[in-house]
Amino acid sequence: MNSLEVYALGIGANLAFSTASMVFSIYAKRFSSMWINQVKVLVAIFCFALAMLVSQKMVSIGTYPFLLLLLSGLSGLCIGDIFLFRAFATLGAGRSLVLYSFQPLMLGIYGYFFLSQLFTLNQTLAVICMIICIFIFMLERNHSTGSWDMKSFTWAFLGITLDAFGVMLTRSAYELEPSLETFQVNVIRCLGALIGFLLISPKSYLTVFKDVFALRKREQSLLVGAAVCGC
Repeated sequence: MNSLEVYALGIGANLAFSTASMVFSIYAKRFSSMWINQVKVLVAIFCFALAMLVSQKMVSIGTYPFLLLLLSGLSGLCIGDIFLFRAFATLGAGRSLVLYSFQPLMLGIYGYFFLSQLFTLNQTLAVICMIICIFIFMLERNHSTGSWDMKSFTWAFLGITLDAFGVMLTRSAYELEPSLETFQVNVIRCLGALIGFLLISPKSYLTVFKDVFALRKREQSLLVGAAVCGC
């Protein structure tokens, strides 16, 4: 795969998640951040499991990498995304996603110190530019509401930090098991998130299924479509 294909896939993934995030913010306001997160993960594990079975790409995984992936799903997909969707409901999806510029900085520092990866000058300048954008967004928020709304920004930063931690754990699992398959990795991460939801609120799944089936067909289609794009 050449660099152009990699960039194209990255842009496509960002566009898909950004589009889905607008729907996530609507349902996070209507129900809760945990509710929409559970729907997203349930749809995701179904899609990834189906893709894994169809492609028949599965490998044997050691105990330690498996636990790393479970913890990755628990921290990033479960707890981290709950905070992130809470920020979606208050700040809006657009502002919250701009804050993701801090995640490459976190991952770059982690890769530099623990994975012997380079952190170039161009990457540093890009991060600085995005941080300036964040400050401009905070100023805009202050001018429009009369408040810095630090609580909402805190939710966003917590979500981004935990999501970055989850990505770091996933990268560590790949370092230990380079033969890991993408669909299999995502199934395990989703499983970790589902375990997290179960620990937080054991009866919440019943509420989620009840609410989803109570929606109109068009709303169900929109919700599932966004979850597929966002997974």
